Amino acid sequence: MSSPPNPFLGAALIPGVDSPASSVDPTPDITPPHSPTLHTRSKTAPPPLDALNLELPPNEPSTPPQRSNHRPSASLQIDTSTALQTFTDENSPAQASCLRRTASSLSAGSIREKKKLRFTPLSSAAAGPSHSPPISSKALEEGLVGKRGIPRDQVDYLRSDPGTPNLSETADQIRRTLSLASLDSLVLLSRESEERAKLLAEVTRASRELVWRDEAEKKALPRDSERASILALKRGLRSFLLAFSVRAGVNVLLVLFRHIRRKSLRLALFRHAIFGAEPFRFGAMIGTFTFLNTLTLHILRLAPPLSYYRRRLRNGFFNKPTFGPPEREGDEGERRWQAAVAGAVGSLGLLWESKGRRTGVAQQMFVRGLQASYNQYTPRFGIRIPHGDLLVFGACCGQIMFAFLLSPETMPKEYSQWIQAASRVPEFAVLANRTAVRKGFIEPLQVQRALGHKAITPQNRKTLEGVLEKIKQGWNPPNVPCEMVHPWSNSCPDTGIRRFFSVFRFMLPVYSALHLIPMLVLRRNHFQRDPLRMLARAIWGITRSCSFLGAFVAIYQLLFCLRIQTIEQPYGTKFWQTFAKRKETFWMMGFATCLSLLVEEKKRRAELAMYVLPRALESAWSSARRRAWVPLVPFGETILGAAAMAMVMDAYKHQPKAMSGIVRKLLFQLVGPV
Repeated sequence: MSSPPNPFLGAALIPGVDSPASSVDPTPDITPPHSPTLHTRSKTAPPPLDALNLELPPNEPSTPPQRSNHRPSASLQIDTSTALQTFTDENSPAQASCLRRTASSLSAGSIREKKKLRFTPLSSAAAGPSHSPPISSKALEEGLVGKRGIPRDQVDYLRSDPGTPNLSETADQIRRTLSLASLDSLVLLSRESEERAKLLAEVTRASRELVWRDEAEKKALPRDSERASILALKRGLRSFLLAFSVRAGVNVLLVLFRHIRRKSLRLALFRHAIFGAEPFRFGAMIGTFTFLNTLTLHILRLAPPLSYYRRRLRNGFFNKPTFGPPEREGDEGERRWQAAVAGAVGSLGLLWESKGRRTGVAQQMFVRGLQASYNQYTPRFGIRIPHGDLLVFGACCGQIMFAFLLSPETMPKEYSQWIQAASRVPEFAVLANRTAVRKGFIEPLQVQRALGHKAITPQNRKTLEGVLEKIKQGWNPPNVPCEMVHPWSNSCPDTGIRRFFSVFRFMLPVYSALHLIPMLVLRRNHFQRDPLRMLARAIWGITRSCSFLGAFVAIYQLLFCLRIQTIEQPYGTKFWQTFAKRKETFWMMGFATCLSLLVEEKKRRAELAMYVLPRALESAWSSARRRAWVPLVPFGETILGAAAMAMVMDAYKHQPKAMSGIVRKLLFQLVGPV
């Protein structure tokens, strides 16, 4: 006959415990109240045994067990759940359990701190963690557990964690809120003015917290998967409501701006702007990302270590174990890779958006992840690139301007149209230059469109009429003439100055909103204390931003005319004349526009570089695909989004200061502290 299973067989599962010198008496080691404690008890630790006033069962000796030769840190101790169960039912026999400790390391900067993972006890009849009997909330509030009660600083340990209730506790909260007692309270509030004012203040505070998260909010650490699911669901719903409201509000403002002058406002437009597909798609994307990221992050933190599964396999995975998974206290169990995995899983929320918008969002987050990774790791390797923001901006603008003039199919149509409107250059001049460089001729139709310009000067008209006659006779000009680029002016420098002020006026409403709205929303306290100073700073910022884009267009306009003059009137050496005819010249002229970034405020230069980087990368990738230099990647936008959110959430979790300020604040409001 086989021998009965030994409940202490799990002692051979932990290294350092299976030696004869490490054998432990199964009798629990209860430390007398007057004995000094071996470890400092934290506020998250279970209540001390003397606070519970436990008594040993009658069939067990009251003398303390013999001391063993092993180290005190490896000694067996009674768990809180076992202690509470013994207190609740003194007549029940002691359950056979086996508590084990295994060491794991958590990296905290350059210091590696040893953490002890306490395995939960299991009874011989059932597998899985043991659960202590429930304790009433009234007993916890009044500290009535045990003869002498529970210390006040330990009540929160036995009660649910703040902000992380389980499903039953959440249902109780909703039930109390919707109970008849709440209705009676409303009737009472209608009579008591002081209570009504107090309630309104509390509701206002709660509404403010729902819309705007307090910076002092601490991260929540649920103790089990059920609490983690409830926390993730609550944060996901909050993110959905915020994102839906913001998107709907932006759509309403766009409808007002587009149709208020036409006086064609209809109710259907507002209904579509608020309840259309775009607000729901955007809200679902943000809400799903928050839910999946929060849930995955806490599930990975609460998951047992690999050593637990290895020991289970060693002793038979389907056999009833004598120990359960280790308990997690606080942030115990966190690893560096978990934030990146949670971000990649959360990127599945991008599937709610349409394919075009999905690609744009993935590109923007990818460059934010690159920026955070660069700021994170370059100091470790001593890498520093002076004026890196200017170099990145110049390289991106070179690719964008090259694509705008010669390869518009490699960039989004909406972005190309915006450049056309902001640059104030005639469309016929862009088309004529494209055919002259790529095909070697200029269509007569484009010259006729230039002759029909309402502000053309007599001198330019005479010149273009001569060019049109030569083209009809079979002449192929090597470049577009300056008279087609600026038919309203005979001087190239004068055209550059006019373009500067024209672009300044064009961008003034846009940059005014970008500078004033964040100041009124994010820095309203500073504005209330010193409104004149804040307005002066905002006006100076608007002037610099508009001047930046005006200088950008003026620099490229002057360089463009200089190229034409170099080809038509032999300036410089033969090398410069040959170089001016090459297509790469347009890329170099675009790179030179990075000098305009010096006009902008220094802290905004990196933001502008990150804004143009996705467009440049998309154009470069499309050009490489057309030449078959890179393969076709299936589900490319999904993979790009996963990599982007992995980098972003890794930096947000471990080094948030490496991220852009606006991205860090948005993630804090949507995802919360992690």
